[in-house]
Amino acid sequence: LFFLGQMARSRGGVPLSTMASLPCSCSYLLLLLGYCVVFAASSQTTVTQLHGSGTTNPSKLLWDVLETFESRSKIPLHLTYRAVGSSTGQKEFVGENNGFNSHTDFGSGDIPVSKANYDALTAAKGADALVHIPYVVGGIAVFYNLPGVTDAVKLDGCTLAKIFSRQITKWDDEAIVKLNPAMKASIPAGQEISVVHRVLGSSSTSGLTNYLNRHAQEMCPTAWTLGAGSTVKWTADTVAAQGSGNMASTLQSTPYTIGYLDAGHGHSLGLGEIALLNRDGVSLTSKQATLGAAASAALRASIIPADSTQSFADVALYDLGGADTWPITMVSYFYVRTDLTAMDPTSFGVLKAMLEYVSTSEEGQKKAGEYSFSAIPAELVTYNQETIKKLRGPANAPVFTFETASKTKAYEGQGDYIISGKRKSFAEIDHAQMATEMAAVADRVKALEAKVDDHHGDDSNAVTKLTTTKAESTTKVTTVQAKGNGDDESTKSLAIIALVFSIISTIISVGVPLVVSRAQSSSKQADIKAHLNNMASNI
Repeated sequence: LFFLGQMARSRGGVPLSTMASLPCSCSYLLLLLGYCVVFAASSQTTVTQLHGSGTTNPSKLLWDVLETFESRSKIPLHLTYRAVGSSTGQKEFVGENNGFNSHTDFGSGDIPVSKANYDALTAAKGADALVHIPYVVGGIAVFYNLPGVTDAVKLDGCTLAKIFSRQITKWDDEAIVKLNPAMKASIPAGQEISVVHRVLGSSSTSGLTNYLNRHAQEMCPTAWTLGAGSTVKWTADTVAAQGSGNMASTLQSTPYTIGYLDAGHGHSLGLGEIALLNRDGVSLTSKQATLGAAASAALRASIIPADSTQSFADVALYDLGGADTWPITMVSYFYVRTDLTAMDPTSFGVLKAMLEYVSTSEEGQKKAGEYSFSAIPAELVTYNQETIKKLRGPANAPVFTFETASKTKAYEGQGDYIISGKRKSFAEIDHAQMATEMAAVADRVKALEAKVDDHHGDDSNAVTKLTTTKAESTTKVTTVQAKGNGDDESTKSLAIIALVFSIISTIISVGVPLVVSRAQSSSKQADIKAHLNNMASNI
């Protein structure tokens, strides 16, 4: 009030003497009003922040979790995660260029903190400076684009090593054909293999090259000589792709390519996957494997340290035994400092709650499956619970708790520090509804495709030619030509095929972007829904 009075006097307003002569009750009223303004301003504008960076592989899972927290919290939160790759995330977490003070509140990676980084950080900040918190299990899988090849291509570790080291350069190489006799008829003679690899520091590269290096040293030493790590020196006749997105788009758009991605990413795009021979002699894809099996085996064999503050640099889940084990299994970790006493108290409370939700709760672990990751085994959940207890925060840090969507906590659920499943944003509901509707249409398309296949089995003389064109959010079949016996059944078959491809084209061109983008207008959503329903009804 004194400051406001000074401003008023300096600008020719009410002098302090006049303010001093105001009745006592009026002075108290002004004082009360001042306190109210200050309190209201602080409570409305204070936004609790939390920021992390690291691996791209489970980035969608982390974005989902952080957005969920923002929508379920009563107090305003601003939570971000930069998907920059495990190596960059590790650098920003360690903060060597910042006096070993982290640039982020947490890091995340599919590779442990390196021995060099661990030693440097613990030397600067103490022996128990950081912990690793494993939160999902994933696999690095090898994908390909081979037109005309419908069955999964089978490879063993030595053949795969020779392909990526360019000792094998043709798809009809004897070593590949021996494992896939039927494939030769579908591949042009002498067709070159185009090898695609990641650039910069990539945990996917680390996973693939560590597996190839370990396997080759034991089984075929000359098959792989490029070393192992998040970066290696690839041969000049390979194709570089920055980020998993560019790797995926290259594989999708370029025939006769081979590359590597986190399994969930490749599966979501429907890419063809190599069936890899595991240590027990079983040929399987990552989708057929049990990814969590390797993590359980690693904990039992003490590959994962009993003390989470110890170095994890030697932790590796490559080429472990087990009939259903995937050879290139990786664990995604949170990197967290143990001494967080200087952190904003509420931010510390949010960080601790987020770690508990993702790495120990049933709901958080269930989300892992939604993004094609495997939940961690029960032994690791207990391990994480003990690790989180080691984090030291400000003495006045609030403790966040949870209210689930299925169990209301009257009164308590309306508290400031409750992450409530009863709160949702409209965008979250709308997104889920659209995803459900698109999945239903996709199921109907699959059923129709099956009917078409059955029909072709009965009428092998029908030969069709179908040309489709797209116009913004609608698709039209413009040309259908048929040769054969000309009966009504063939005509019906052609109509079904046309409608199937029309729906597929619509889903690809407008449906999927709509699910991804929440910025679409409600009128456009209604138009597309009506269009899909109309086509489905016609079928």
